[in-house]
Amino acid sequence: MAARRAIGTGAAAGADGTRGGGPGRHLDLPRPRVLLGWLAAIPHRLGDRLFAMNDAEARWHSWQTTGTHGGLGRRYRDPQFATLVAGPKRRGEVS
Repeated sequence: MAARRAIGTGAAAGADGTRGGGPGRHLDLPRPRVLLGWLAAIPHRLGDRLFAMNDAEARWHSWQTTGTHGGLGRRYRDPQFATLVAGPKRRGEVS
């Protein structure tokens, strides 16, 4: 006896009329956490593309780069500023 075809699918059906993986076959959809993680990372990926040239220059200068506003902004800082010594206070003091 030849295998039956499911109506409208063009795929061979099993003896019980189901296709492919049998009864209880599920769709291979991403899990909700994976999907939410992918959606949450969109602003970071967009910011990485928008600021790629600026980030490359900051790395060339050995600056620190901090992402702000959920990845859609950047803050650049030269770590040499931490080595500067505060000068004498000029408010009313005479050296």
